[in-house]
Amino acid sequence: MKTLIKFSQFSLLVLLVAGCSSAPKKTAPVEDDHAGKVELETMPPVPSKTSNADAVATPVNSKSANSSALSEAIRSGSDESIYRVASSMLMQNANDVKALNAMGLFHNRKGRPLAARLFFSKALSIQPDNSELHSNMGLTYLANQEQTAAIRAFRKAIELNPADISATTNLGSIYMENRDFSKAFSVLSLNTGRSKDIKFLNNFAIACAWKGKVEQAESLYQEALKLSPNNREILFNYAVFQIDYQAKFKEGLETLDHLKLIGLVESMKNTTKDLEIRAKAGLK
Repeated sequence: MKTLIKFSQFSLLVLLVAGCSSAPKKTAPVEDDHAGKVELETMPPVPSKTSNADAVATPVNSKSANSSALSEAIRSGSDESIYRVASSMLMQNANDVKALNAMGLFHNRKGRPLAARLFFSKALSIQPDNSELHSNMGLTYLANQEQTAAIRAFRKAIELNPADISATTNLGSIYMENRDFSKAFSVLSLNTGRSKDIKFLNNFAIACAWKGKVEQAESLYQEALKLSPNNREILFNYAVFQIDYQAKFKEGLETLDHLKLIGLVESMKNTTKDLEIRAKAGLK
């Protein structure tokens, strides 16, 4: 028998992908004190994630020295280098989509979503059917608290490319934050088996649990823990899952012990105590 929890009771940690296509390939740590909120890598953290530095199509001269320099700057994760190289490329060609996208991501990470939007809009005027650009535009709407517009942007990205993991993860996160787990499951299912990104695995596991697909959720949590065995968010969510969905009270307490050894952040302390009480009661 499983006991379903309410989303508001145990603030499950929903994670959001912070950037796609030309975003740096560096994984930023999740700010634990933002438990229960969808987060951005840039204000604050999270997934840097499935970033594909060269995913956005570029003009014919993509093999140029500047384009190669921008790819290298993106791989290094240096905002200063990205800004310098992308600016130089735009001085030579104001319609360079790769440079426009890189500048948009740069400004969004710096907390300037409106400035970022100008670059993404320019790039979209050149490549209106580029799913990565629509996905990145969605991040600027989220940063500016325009959720409806963000949903439209992510849906457009998915329409153009159902395999766009950034867009599906982000749209799924919005639905989950709004407790619409049925829609979240439908969206995240588009990339089943395609993503090894820990944020995607975390969010999809939560959605599967809410849909009653307990075995699938267990598999996703196990996969996430193999990738990041000491991830606080995954351990916390997995403990909730073990105790309230699987009634595996002993195992849930062991997961909580692991979490406590790593170190609880303030926002987890009360809910962790509640989970321990429930698990110990279940063992009696």
